[in-house]
Amino acid sequence: MKRKASGGSLARMSAYGRPMSGLTEKTAMGGMLTVAGVAMAALLFVSELVQYLRGRVVHEMNVFNERKDELHVHLDVSMLSMPCHLLVVGATEGTGEVLHRADSGLEWSLLDNGGRRVGPYVRTAVHPHAGGCRLRGEIKVGRIAGALRFLVQENPMLAFRKAGKNGLHQNTSHVIEKLRFGPSYKGMVNPMEGLKQVEVEKNGSWTYFLKLVPTTYQSRWKTKETNQYSMTEFFNQAIGGDSQAPHLTISYEMSPYSIKMKEENIGFGHFLVRVCAVVGGTYAFTRMLDRWLYLLTSCPHAHSIPSSEIQALHTQEKAVGLPK
Repeated sequence: MKRKASGGSLARMSAYGRPMSGLTEKTAMGGMLTVAGVAMAALLFVSELVQYLRGRVVHEMNVFNERKDELHVHLDVSMLSMPCHLLVVGATEGTGEVLHRADSGLEWSLLDNGGRRVGPYVRTAVHPHAGGCRLRGEIKVGRIAGALRFLVQENPMLAFRKAGKNGLHQNTSHVIEKLRFGPSYKGMVNPMEGLKQVEVEKNGSWTYFLKLVPTTYQSRWKTKETNQYSMTEFFNQAIGGDSQAPHLTISYEMSPYSIKMKEENIGFGHFLVRVCAVVGGTYAFTRMLDRWLYLLTSCPHAHSIPSSEIQALHTQEKAVGLPK
């Protein structure tokens, strides 16, 4: 006799029919796929949750028309072969060639020949070693095109003049650990950070050309005004008779455009739709894969099923009222 469905007319509207428990078979392959599907769904759910909590960043480009006076340069530069007592840092603004000292607010450290920190550098003290020098700190310059130069001097009265014979044989190997034009934000990339240029056999001048793009990063809690930049480099090898002192120059100019980056939250409804898609898609995929694997492994043995078992299966179907 037929088995009555529970729920009456409401049960007849169900789109999710349930087979008899005696007509289903649980396999080891199905168990493995179930575990793998649950793990995959959990991993994708965590990924969606992290993205929902983190939000997304929207970019907007505008013409930069604000008037600001200062540009804050945060740097950490190691000159591996320039002693601190011979090294000066100068800055130019605009297209002029007049340099002014810009190293008063920096922290100076002595380096040995291997680039390791020996100790702090004091201008009034005598440091006989001929190692390198590390400079860290912040420099304030005008918000116009300009350059920072690291070079040697003959004496304090002739700073930024021609370095003569001593300067020509000065190596400009350097390591730039930090170079930022403003505060950093999450995900910010500064292409010159971690840069290392070591020249053992040749001397010359390194020049880096930077293009600064004013950037406003608006997070959920605060807004930061900073600058992104792109970089190209050029090396000019020193030759005999050249009176120009080898130096390291970081030249920069401002872009006429600005970028505004804003963090936005993903709506909860959108997040819920994505979670349902992840869970439902994983379930459908693992069920389809289980069916394919079951058919592939059972087809070679289908012909070996005795006719008596097939007749018994048909009899059971008639007993429970299943269609043929």
